[in-house]
Amino acid sequence: MRSGPGLNYRVLGQVTQGTWVELREEKGDWARIAYKSKEYWIAAWLIEIDLQPKNLVAVVDASVVNLRRGPGTEYSVLSTVKKGERLKALAKTGKWIQVERSDGAKCWIHAELVRLEAGTTPKRPLPPIDPSKMLVYPVGNRVTVWQTAIKNGDAVSYLTASSPGRYLSTKGGWIWVLTESGEKGWVPGSEVRLVSPEDGDVFYKVSDGLWCMGKYQKSVITASAVNVRAGPGTSYAVIDLVGKGDVLLVLGKSGDWLNIISPKGKVGWVASWLTGGVEPASCPFSVTVEASEAGRRVTVTGAFDSAAILPGPVENSILVSTSIFFENRGTLGIGAYEFDHIELATSDFKIVFNEKPNYRIAELGPGRVVLDFSPTLTQVAAEQRDGRDVLIVNTLGYAWPEVKQNGDTVEFFVPGASFNGTPPRAPGRFLKSIDIQSSSQGVRMVMTKQPGTSFVLRKADNTLEAHFLSSGLRGKVITVDPGHGETDSGAVGRTGLKEEAVNLEIALRLKKLLEEAGAVVYMTRERGTPVTPPPNWNPTQEEYEGELAKRAAWSRSSDAFVSIHCDAHWNSGVKGTSTYYSTRPLNSFSSRRLSDAIQRELTSALGSVDRGVMEADFFVLRHSHCPAALVEVGFLTNPEEEARLTDPAVLDQAALGIFRGLQTYFGR
Repeated sequence: MRSGPGLNYRVLGQVTQGTWVELREEKGDWARIAYKSKEYWIAAWLIEIDLQPKNLVAVVDASVVNLRRGPGTEYSVLSTVKKGERLKALAKTGKWIQVERSDGAKCWIHAELVRLEAGTTPKRPLPPIDPSKMLVYPVGNRVTVWQTAIKNGDAVSYLTASSPGRYLSTKGGWIWVLTESGEKGWVPGSEVRLVSPEDGDVFYKVSDGLWCMGKYQKSVITASAVNVRAGPGTSYAVIDLVGKGDVLLVLGKSGDWLNIISPKGKVGWVASWLTGGVEPASCPFSVTVEASEAGRRVTVTGAFDSAAILPGPVENSILVSTSIFFENRGTLGIGAYEFDHIELATSDFKIVFNEKPNYRIAELGPGRVVLDFSPTLTQVAAEQRDGRDVLIVNTLGYAWPEVKQNGDTVEFFVPGASFNGTPPRAPGRFLKSIDIQSSSQGVRMVMTKQPGTSFVLRKADNTLEAHFLSSGLRGKVITVDPGHGETDSGAVGRTGLKEEAVNLEIALRLKKLLEEAGAVVYMTRERGTPVTPPPNWNPTQEEYEGELAKRAAWSRSSDAFVSIHCDAHWNSGVKGTSTYYSTRPLNSFSSRRLSDAIQRELTSALGSVDRGVMEADFFVLRHSHCPAALVEVGFLTNPEEEARLTDPAVLDQAALGIFRGLQTYFGR
């Protein structure tokens, strides 16, 4: 973002892909925008102007006009339209307009060949929805709706105060919504507020690690700056700061201290003498879930004299049954750790779980119930299965291990867990020994494996498995993902070389090498032919949310996942090779090992600049079910590397480098 309309003007800041800005003026190839209450200039060819709120149609002025796959003549022609035809206008970038055909296909047309007119096309009607579903409003002016539960992916729409979304479900700190135009997508829970059309008195809060629902008493800060502390006293650590006029939601009281939820969503304590007191509420209640990898806590408060913990009416559920009938009803979606959702109806809070829980009653008395959740390992076994040594850990509660490896010693640590059994005997082929140590911090499993072997972790409800594999590629299942394709060509070089084509050429060569070495290969796309999913693939609804979701889902039964890409940069002098992994998935430790091996072998094979191995939150990495790496082979925006990537011999070397990296990872 610059101070004026040209590259010679000073850089004032940056914005990332998917960020919404307000367009104030277009001047040649530059656009004046407003962002966070300030004005800047930005290159018009780097922005996409949303035309949908204006309800415009593009009327064709020329006799016959091409509709293209992307905004440029280098993109393929999808179809043609004739003079006078009317198409819904969706967006504008540079001198190109994105339009929608009558069959719903989205394509691009040159702006000089059409004129824009006010449209009369009504909004698509909403499908039938339960009227009790909550409405989702942005905290600020607007919030981007993403195709998947990850920022800076594909933006599908946005919500505003006048155009809220309908609540569909919750997944951790993200909320799945249906927009007024009928599109489904995800918004960060911390950037929206939920309003029930049935009961506007109930407040909902969704964020990473904290979920709340309640009819709260409130308190207003009267001092200029007040510390929010971890406990009821000045000896506790400061965890947040609130200021004069901030409204706090009150959970309870201890002496002169109030247990509150701050405007930022922090649960803590403030001194009551720094507030205007507590405003009363009719029949208040609250349910709060606080979460970390080591454990979760559910706190229920209300004006009840007594409560009991009972088995729930459905599988994997319990009831917190109180002595009073509440005036309100509500459902708090969670979709994380062991929790699915919590419902309030009549006198009961029903907690529904994704997997069988393990909990203890920390507090059960008038007006307050506290349940602490942590995993326990109910059984640890080992067996030989399909030519592999498999460690099987059965659990109650949510168990997510921290993984370390030192040579041939592998360590799994499950924080907050307990185990009272004895270690099983190791199968002895690839898994040589198993030792289990319990402490107040959690359970540590220390294993010795056969030199040169690898392992992959798999998780299902109340079960964690570690598959120890033989060395070498024979029999390994590998998903190869040629990045982009479908309707997305990826980066485009200065000569028109498309990333999707380069990625596919390298992937096909890699597939041939892997199959010759005895591996089983699944391609997420092929050249002109439909691809066959892995056997026994049973996709969930979320895995149909988009092309990237489907690709990541195919890794469910794989031993490794490799996504092949080419890079791009505004500076044509930038070049080199890089490999990425994510720290979020279960197999993140092995993903780093895989990425290191591929980067080392690929840069050696190509003789390219080594840009290193980096952590990134790319969708296919974050949602992979096995060790995963994303490779950026070279820069299409660098003339030298673009020319090299048209050479079949260089493509052969790229495939060979990735192949050797996989050989190294699997112990050749």
